[in-house]
Amino acid sequence: MFRDLGIFVQSSDLYSDIWNIFFIFFKKNFSHIKKDVYLNTHQKEFNFKGFNIISTKVGNCEFGEHFKKGLNKVKEKYVLFITIDSIIKKKVNKKSLENCFKFIKKNNLDAIYLINQNYKKILKTKNKKIGRICLPTKDSYSMQIAIWKKETLKKILLNHETTWALEWFGTKRCNVLNLKLATINNKKYDVFYYDKEGFLVKGLWTKKAIKFLKKNKISLNFKKRGIYNEDSYFFKLITRIRMKYLLVKSGLKGSYIFKRNVF
Repeated sequence: MFRDLGIFVQSSDLYSDIWNIFFIFFKKNFSHIKKDVYLNTHQKEFNFKGFNIISTKVGNCEFGEHFKKGLNKVKEKYVLFITIDSIIKKKVNKKSLENCFKFIKKNNLDAIYLINQNYKKILKTKNKKIGRICLPTKDSYSMQIAIWKKETLKKILLNHETTWALEWFGTKRCNVLNLKLATINNKKYDVFYYDKEGFLVKGLWTKKAIKFLKKNKISLNFKKRGIYNEDSYFFKLITRIRMKYLLVKSGLKGSYIFKRNVF
């Protein structure tokens, strides 16, 4: 059923210390779906019992270029896109994932998000659990778990962009290109269960992540990777300033936006 679907985990060597943690829960909640896993790395290789992990080892380069080079290693037409800090908390329903994969192929879609993201306007489809996203809209591109046509996802990527820039300008490009996107239309139908914000912010553990991992008896080395202070106004201010700086910097290098009023 999943012959044309490659599992692609977006990461980098800077996050090699959490690969084992990610795959502990991946094995617990996803091992019933037998597929090779592409782990996007720079130079490192990783193995985990129970999986055939293909470490892409695409070399040192900026985020956007690294992402694109990793996708070039995928043989399949579609990719199940997952970020390394999207640690899966509950067993994935194989039937639900199959239905989403059938839906994207039957309707020739560019992508389907596998969790509900509260889009303002969603069109009903014959599948009561899936809706078509009306463009233009905010967050038409996001780093949430989704099934993508590999070639479409590559079109969204620019070599020089950071993660933040990709979500901002990638949304604009999705809207301009008028991609055919779908989403799970209600939280109760989510195919994957994980923290949408991710377990890491600016490379630091969130309090939610620490609580969950502690409950599951996973020990963390806080000297290697610290704790994100969610309550610090100064930290949030610095983050916003840095984000704006990176967006402007990326935009000046080129964002490939051809129309106005696309959010």
